[in-house]
Amino acid sequence: MDELYQSQILALARAVSTSHTIAHPTHHATVKNTSCGDEIHLDLHITNNQISDIHIAVSGCALCEAGAGLLYQQARSCEVADISRLSDDFAAFLNAPADNGGDEALRPFTPLQEVRNRHKCATLAFTAFHKAIAQK
Repeated sequence: MDELYQSQILALARAVSTSHTIAHPTHHATVKNTSCGDEIHLDLHITNNQISDIHIAVSGCALCEAGAGLLYQQARSCEVADISRLSDDFAAFLNAPADNGGDEALRPFTPLQEVRNRHKCATLAFTAFHKAIAQK
């Protein structure tokens, strides 16, 4: 279990705490993991499919915070399609055989590949992202 909470995961978890509120978000979603109680509140400001700002508030475990940190770090100044691809890549990476390489940004989550019941925690912010995008 210590492998799950290695320094890279904890650094990603801390990264989301630098997220700031957005005065006038164009997109919003709140999602909850009913299995464990993790909750994500996500605000986005998107213009012409370009994410110009993102705010993520997490009430959850370190893995939920780390997944949110990954989204937060990658989404700023990206296109919506880029984050949708990252979301797909992240899900595929988690469900692949352990130590299958993968994108550099995803490698800290390698120990999580074998702990399937925690995948939803790590991907919850991406679930919120898709929900926010679908509501517009």
